[in-house]
Amino acid sequence: MAALWTITGCRDRDRSGRVRAGMVLSSGRRASRGLTRSPDSVGRQRLHLGHRGTARVVDRDRRRSRHACSGCGRLVRRSRGSDVSPRAHIRFCDCRKRRVRVSFAQNMKKLSRWYYQRQALSAFSAGNYEQALENYAELEKIEERRMGTRHNIGLCYLALSRHEEAEKCFLDEIETYGPAFARLKTIADMYYAWGKRTKALKYYKAAAKECTDDTELRLITRRIEIASDPARFERVSEANAAHKKGNELLQAGKVDDAFDSFRDAVKADPTSFQSMNNLGAIAMNRRKNPAAAAAFFEAASRLSPLPSIKRNLERARSMAESGHQSEKS
Repeated sequence: MAALWTITGCRDRDRSGRVRAGMVLSSGRRASRGLTRSPDSVGRQRLHLGHRGTARVVDRDRRRSRHACSGCGRLVRRSRGSDVSPRAHIRFCDCRKRRVRVSFAQNMKKLSRWYYQRQALSAFSAGNYEQALENYAELEKIEERRMGTRHNIGLCYLALSRHEEAEKCFLDEIETYGPAFARLKTIADMYYAWGKRTKALKYYKAAAKECTDDTELRLITRRIEIASDPARFERVSEANAAHKKGNELLQAGKVDDAFDSFRDAVKADPTSFQSMNNLGAIAMNRRKNPAAAAAFFEAASRLSPLPSIKRNLERARSMAESGHQSEKS
């Protein structure tokens, strides 16, 4: 008796005419074990490739078709007279619904992560460190072990002078992701401002080994020299207090007193590039002396590669050159 099984695109069958389970189809897929039939089967059926390479079994007597889901391999029945297109049969599989739900959840997670990250960066740039801390806390709930989140939370604590909590965040980041240059320098700066001389010296030396920028290395080298001398390091706290007082006076509108406080901070700590930048801003914007401002900005740019300081230096130089040309004319 001739075999009633015919396989379109199948490479081989055994000698008895039996379709072997796992047989390779022409598209490279394998036939399912549930599709194996013996030659003496009664029903006339044909196994061939459906659309998009999915296996389809057509029962000519029942006028039904069963489609194998490309996601899980499960056979999904569909009547020939149904209004649903054969190309839409995957939608009826449960695995597809699960994939849609998982995909939606993943997209919502990405959207929430992007939202809280943008809100945190905006708040931090505006100086609203409490709000930035709240947004970073929400971001950490969404993705607990994301690289950089604990580091940014530590920066918020550091800006709020909560050194113990900042120290915990920075050490956790170093322990989890390794002693990279940015992490080592940040925790060294924290200890330097906190007054922890030995710890600042330890992490500055470790950061110097990983440093590749000449400007950063110049700042680290000078601070290592200061931290190596206990007498010089005691004046760092005086510089921090003078810098903080200068910011308060500047906000109160007392520009001359703020200028004197920033100048005292630079005398106490020659590496206080923040005070140098503030001196340049007062000289350029309030005292209308771009030449003196350029000198302050240039001194700050030797110790810090911040783009804002470089922009201030370029602006002061352009103002000084334009003023010099107008005087000549």
